[in-house]
Amino acid sequence: MGRATAAWTTGLALVAAGMVGGAGRPAQALGGSDEVVVPVGGGPLASVEAAPVALVPAFAPPIHDYTLRCQPGVNSVSLRLGAGPGRRLQAGSQSGAEVSVAISLVESQAAVLQAADSRGASQLYWIRCLPHDFPTLAASRPGNPSPGWYLTGNTIVGPGAMPYAMILDTNGTPVWYEAAPGGALDVERVSATSVAWSAVLGPAGFGVAPNPGFGIRQLDGSGTKQIAAVGGPTDHHELLQLPDGGWLLLSYPLKTGVDLTPLGLGADQTIADCVIEQLDGSGNLVWQWRASDHIGVDESMEPAASSSGQGTVYDLFHLNSLDVDAGGDLLVSARNTDAVFLVRRDTGAIAWKLGGKPFSHDGARILSVVGDPEGTIYGQHDARFLPGGDVSLFDNHTWGADAARGVEYAIDAGAGTATFLWQYRTPSGSPSAAMGSFRAAGDGGGVVGWGVIGGSGFTEVDASGRVVLDVSLPGGDAAYRAVKEPIGAFDIDVLRHGAGSPRDGQAPAPLCPTAAGPPAVPGPVAFAPSSGPGPCGGYWLATAPGAVTTFGVAAFLGDDSSSDLDAPVTGMAATPDGLGYWLVASDGGVFAFGDAAFLGSMGAQALNAPVVAIAPDPSGGYQLAASDGGVFSFGAPFWGSLGGGAIKGQVVAMASPAGRHGYYLVDGEGDVFAFGDTGVGVGAGP
Repeated sequence: MGRATAAWTTGLALVAAGMVGGAGRPAQALGGSDEVVVPVGGGPLASVEAAPVALVPAFAPPIHDYTLRCQPGVNSVSLRLGAGPGRRLQAGSQSGAEVSVAISLVESQAAVLQAADSRGASQLYWIRCLPHDFPTLAASRPGNPSPGWYLTGNTIVGPGAMPYAMILDTNGTPVWYEAAPGGALDVERVSATSVAWSAVLGPAGFGVAPNPGFGIRQLDGSGTKQIAAVGGPTDHHELLQLPDGGWLLLSYPLKTGVDLTPLGLGADQTIADCVIEQLDGSGNLVWQWRASDHIGVDESMEPAASSSGQGTVYDLFHLNSLDVDAGGDLLVSARNTDAVFLVRRDTGAIAWKLGGKPFSHDGARILSVVGDPEGTIYGQHDARFLPGGDVSLFDNHTWGADAARGVEYAIDAGAGTATFLWQYRTPSGSPSAAMGSFRAAGDGGGVVGWGVIGGSGFTEVDASGRVVLDVSLPGGDAAYRAVKEPIGAFDIDVLRHGAGSPRDGQAPAPLCPTAAGPPAVPGPVAFAPSSGPGPCGGYWLATAPGAVTTFGVAAFLGDDSSSDLDAPVTGMAATPDGLGYWLVASDGGVFAFGDAAFLGSMGAQALNAPVVAIAPDPSGGYQLAASDGGVFSFGAPFWGSLGGGAIKGQVVAMASPAGRHGYYLVDGEGDVFAFGDTGVGVGAGP
């Protein structure tokens, strides 16, 4: 056995013993347990088509997340992959301008294509198998929305669907979702790893006792925390996180003995009162505000009646959104009064009122609406502060004759005016029967959630009113809100791995690629492992002329087979993240591929002995080993060598333990020498 072949064989033995590390994963943050990884060599990947169900959206190399509409059980899917003009792809035993891959997925499982782009960089393309009862989404992207995430959920459910909370990308693709029995109202970000929403907590459109409150869900499905009102039943319309870690939410306690004769409904009636509660981070009540103390019963425009165990209950106010300004004052929307109120946090008094009847029980300033083409607001939702104290809201126009819209007003409390600034109306011209939202963008425009308008979801528009993204719900579902968060609000890998969680119990054993198909590699001299996601693995083999062949989940990132090398390749190592690898030649030359950085070599320098191996360091650098035990470090610490020392035989291999700063040298007698923080001492061969 020659020296180079011995080095490859010894390296393989070290891998089998679990001693070689640093090769990492073949693509960034692939940590899920059931993703089906499809390594694609060659490239670039230019097209992907799926059958028997279509890929959504249509494949384009800049887009990395896709869905398939799946059915219960195992779904057999064929993927036809196409290379760029004049290029070839390799997948399993196939090689050509087009290759086909057969995969099997269960609901919520994902296939991940790992392929090179036009620059030769390794990319991941996620294809999610959506559950059969996931609501139908139809996305149109005529513009260029700013990077971000859209949080929403179907509260009203169409035929054949079930409720889901979801996070969509700017192509309208669900990158994360979770089944939400009972509905998904007010899906909001809590942290980079968690979101909150509420089920529908009462049949009359507001929360009634007993109910569990809002659930804060970890995106990986690992746990749920409940946030509930203290003084009464939690209402599902709003959960607002405060800067100090506390919360604002609503409660609808029943109040008896209320005189509703000003509304023609008689004395001694029962109403669903509205209470705003401020809780600290531990859920303790620190402040509250009761609507019936500040809003007169005669200010109600639509006193909706429902039945309960106490007879008829009148919903006079119907608070449905809360916001807080920098000074702590609250912006409160009360749908059944057709009005928005500014509530002073220190006194509880209402300072001004926008919309509704032109009087106030609290003596608040009544704002005159100026320049509004629709006159005023009706049945509004989602009132929010804008910079400078202006406000935005979703105007349902539920009992008006005009179109639902997102609208902004400039507030001049001193002058007593709310001046119309901007609006975007539903193209259908229809009012929205309930729900809905509008979140203004900092540069104009914003995202309008249409609530209950048949088939509508949400629309994002720019400042001029041009649509940049529209996501509809053609299956008859409806969403309570659609909220856009900046792209940095979530880690895309956390979203991808958590989608549909918990799902591990459903998934069959991942379909790991096998080594049966690829042709045998003539004269391999170097080896590098690539640990894939879950149980799937792979590796690379390199030949003396510099050719690299992939097996399993390892991706082809380039080689030197077309170069005229000055010396044969003798060693290979993968980068810690698995997105690149190095080849080293016997003259000390180093060749970097993928994200492997070239940090120097011994090429063109006089050596006492040939270089036989290379090992990666967690820092991103590497060390070279020569047959006489000499070690050369580049972008990595030098931990020592055998150069000039007495060894029984020549060094034939070098390896680094995963996550540690150190390396092993192995000589031809089987002796192992440890340097640095390897965690294992010196051993001897037979």
